[in-house]
Amino acid sequence: MPVRTRTILRVVLIALGLFLPVSSLIGYATSPTTFINTDGISRTPTIVRICPSAELYHDTWRAIDEWNTAIRFFSLRFMWFELLGLKLDVAESGCNARITLGKPYNIPLPGGGHIVDERNLAETRRITENGRVVFNVVVSDLLPPGRRKDVIMHELAHVLGLLDGFSPKAPFKPASHTSALGKVTSHDVYALYVKYVKGADDELVSVPPYIPYMTDDMPLPDIVSAGVSALTAFMIDRKLRGRKNK
Repeated sequence: MPVRTRTILRVVLIALGLFLPVSSLIGYATSPTTFINTDGISRTPTIVRICPSAELYHDTWRAIDEWNTAIRFFSLRFMWFELLGLKLDVAESGCNARITLGKPYNIPLPGGGHIVDERNLAETRRITENGRVVFNVVVSDLLPPGRRKDVIMHELAHVLGLLDGFSPKAPFKPASHTSALGKVTSHDVYALYVKYVKGADDELVSVPPYIPYMTDDMPLPDIVSAGVSALTAFMIDRKLRGRKNK
């Protein structure tokens, strides 16, 4: 094998060995504190069938696609392989959740009547049908179409078993954040992993700081980790070759 090829191979192997430790250090330096509550229903990674109404089909499909892409990406990236069986699917029957437009902002009063709170963008209620848990998601009919997908994505977090979480210093909010305007992040998927694989039902998940905070389409921490690992590997290789030539 030529000397140059051996050098490149050695640098690549050193960089690969450094990537995870460097990634963890970058996580410690950059990840915001994130807490996510989970519901008390025990789950296993399987297909979750989502049945949207016709007017919400496209927005639901887009929200489902973002969840599926993120679950797949982060399960492979962090080696949470047991979570790979979890997938959301658009369906017409056998629903685990139904999504419709409605008036979640009409809040019933105990004595009859209701009050209106337009800040309620959506509502997810759990019911039991034939011994099965089913979620009814009602999305506000006052929402402009451009905001529906993000709200549905937040409600899907509840369907998956994540309750409202918070990440006060996050550069962008996780999907489970109470604002209902976030993106699916590595922290959301970690909470799913802990719930589905580790059995953290009805618990408050504290995301470890060594997990870099990112989305599957914005893997900036991984790009930085790869760059730092490659540069460090190059410097280590130069030192090793310098000692060998003495």
